[in-house]
Amino acid sequence: MCFLCKWKLDFRLDDDYNYDDEGHRENRWYNLPPMVLCAKSIEVLKLGKCKVGLPIGSDVKLSYLRKLYLHEVDINNHAIKNLFPGCPLIEVMIIGQCEGFESIELFGLSKINNIMMFDNWDFNWVDVRMSDY
Repeated sequence: MCFLCKWKLDFRLDDDYNYDDEGHRENRWYNLPPMVLCAKSIEVLKLGKCKVGLPIGSDVKLSYLRKLYLHEVDINNHAIKNLFPGCPLIEVMIIGQCEGFESIELFGLSKINNIMMFDNWDFNWVDVRMSDY
């Protein structure tokens, strides 16, 4: 049986940018396989410089995740919305310099005690409720 507790994935490239036909700089992202979000045994997950997508109808199953760090991650609204219900034991969430999502809803996550968010491009608001009532 494979039991993975900590996973740090940072996909920085020597040249982190592509240039389009008009010479404008665009970020290059590694597409994170959705199966990473189903690794039930992960307790700490650090992701950097990647694109996180989740197929429609898929569920996140990070049952033992306690700490999540996202830095320079492109994650869409669908993926971020489905991320936290699949992480019932999360205590620490740090999200910085990310893009692609507008809001975060954290409902019924009674263990969360540290939320840090900074320099997220498309982000507008966070809704935290300790119970679903």
